[in-house]
Amino acid sequence: MSFRALERVPPPLYFVACLLAGWGLGLARPLPLGLTRTSDQLLVALPLFLVAAFLGLRALRLFRQQHTSNAPFTTPTALLTSGPFRLTRNPMYLSQLLILTAIGALLDSWWPLAFVPVLAFALDRYIIPGEEARLRQAFGERYAAYCDEVRRWV
Repeated sequence: MSFRALERVPPPLYFVACLLAGWGLGLARPLPLGLTRTSDQLLVALPLFLVAAFLGLRALRLFRQQHTSNAPFTTPTALLTSGPFRLTRNPMYLSQLLILTAIGALLDSWWPLAFVPVLAFALDRYIIPGEEARLRQAFGERYAAYCDEVRRWV
């Protein structure tokens, strides 16, 4: 597979691959975080899941309200700048990173956490640049001004 082909991989597949790799390595070679009590696991994981759900679901709702596609390989018809898009230009991808982190806590395993930077790298290197190019082409100066005000991640 060429590096260009990695730009066409749907982002959820990157997430699932990292999740399965982290989970599988955790089964094969346990590397515990030290969160041995379920209450400790939930204390760490639940807030992460809640923030991830807020970011991801609110972003999806805005896509639907603005009648624009959230598919990464399409040209958008609206520039979203409200809700979670005021905090990050990529709330759905940030949501995926938070979910992977929360799963690491729930599984009491370092392995899913080891794949958080892998997922961030894949999204940042292979998916987001193409999305940003389409947004730049569709919205020009409005998108450039938005980029000056809101960071790519956080």
